[in-house]
Amino acid sequence: MYIKMISSKIKIFLLYFFGISLVIAVIYAIANPLTQKNSQTGLIVSKTVGNSVQRHKTSRQIRNVVQKMLKQIPNNIQIVIRALPKITEKDFSEIENILKLNILKSIEKANV
Repeated sequence: MYIKMISSKIKIFLLYFFGISLVIAVIYAIANPLTQKNSQTGLIVSKTVGNSVQRHKTSRQIRNVVQKMLKQIPNNIQIVIRALPKITEKDFSEIENILKLNILKSIEKANV
């Protein structure tokens, strides 16, 4: 799903039903019960987040949070986390708390 090509009304619809928008990231979770055997996660960390060092640090932090949560993620879920520029202003404990809470919320929305 390439969000930049989608019109603003459809983007708002997708965020309302499938995603949670935060100050530091946008989380999309989609349930795919028939064709998927394992959960999948993806990251989008664009150049707006910062230079390559900041982007890599952000990617490592998000991956670390998701790795700790793997047992809580059902097998039929696909999660995409898009980092926003404000994520570089937060320390790891804040990022971890925010992402854990909101990943679980987006999984609940997707399974409904």
